[in-house]
Amino acid sequence: MKNILFPTDFSEAANAAFIYALHLADHKKASITTLHVYQKPQLKTMTLPHTLDNFFATFDLFEFENYRDNLPKIMEVAHKNGFDHIEINHVLEQGETKEKIIQIAKRDAVDLIVMGTTGARGLKGIFLGSVAAAMLIDAPCPVLAVPEKSTFDDNIDNIAFTSSFRDDEKRGLKILQQLLAPFQPDIYCLNISSKHERATDERMKEWKSAILPSDKLHFEILEGTNIYKSAMTYVEKNNIDLIAMVTHKRKWIEELFTHNHAKKMSSYGRVPLLSLPAAMLS
Repeated sequence: MKNILFPTDFSEAANAAFIYALHLADHKKASITTLHVYQKPQLKTMTLPHTLDNFFATFDLFEFENYRDNLPKIMEVAHKNGFDHIEINHVLEQGETKEKIIQIAKRDAVDLIVMGTTGARGLKGIFLGSVAAAMLIDAPCPVLAVPEKSTFDDNIDNIAFTSSFRDDEKRGLKILQQLLAPFQPDIYCLNISSKHERATDERMKEWKSAILPSDKLHFEILEGTNIYKSAMTYVEKNNIDLIAMVTHKRKWIEELFTHNHAKKMSSYGRVPLLSLPAAMLS
C-alpha cells in the first residue's frame, strides 16, 4: 500500500478517522492525501452576471480561507500523535463530493480511502443517501468508515469478516489479510443465518480447503433470526476492533445501519467498517 486518501470536512468525526489513517500509513509505509471538497451553491436569480460573479468569487475565497485555517489543525493531530515522519499531501477541490473522491482515487491509484462518520446517531443520515453509503459500494478500492466514537488502541487485534462463503469473498479475504498484515490480527469469518444448513457447512469446508491455513484465521457459523443483532452481539462479546465485508448492494448497507436492533447496540457507534466493494474484486 502506497497511498491513503483521506476525505475530510474538518469535523471531529473526521479527526477520529484521521488517527486510523495515520496508524495505517505508519504500518504500511504509505503517504496520505487529505481531500476537502466544497460545492458552490445553486442559485436561481435574476441578479446581473457580474454581481453573481462577485458572489462566487467571495464564496471561493471563504472556502479557501476556511481550508487554509484548518490545515494546521490536521497537521497538529499528526504531530501530537508522533507521526511527523509521514508524508501528507493536501488537495482542495470544487465539485460533487462522491464524484471527486472516486475521480482522485482512480487518478492517483489510491489503495485505501479512510473517512469519518458522525457516530451512531448520525450514521442513519450518512448511510442513507450520502457520501459514505455511496463510497462503500462504488469506490475503486477498500473504504474504511470510522465512527466518531471510535478510539484507536494502538493495534487492530480482532476482525469480524462477514461472509456467505462466496468465491469473490475469498478474494476479499485475501485483500483484507494483505491490507492489515502488519497488525497480525485474528480474523473471524462469520456466516449468520436463521438456521444451520448443511449447504452452508459445505461452502465453509470448501473455503477452508482453498485458503492457506493460519492460526490467525477462524471460521464460525452463527444461528440467529436477526442477522444485525447477532452480528453486533458477536462484536461486543469478542472485542472486535473492525468489521469487514464485501459490499454488493446499497440496500443491504442501508438496512444494516438503520435496523432498530443495530441502532440499540453500543458497538454500532464505535466499530469501524471496512468495505471491500465487489466491483474491485471482479
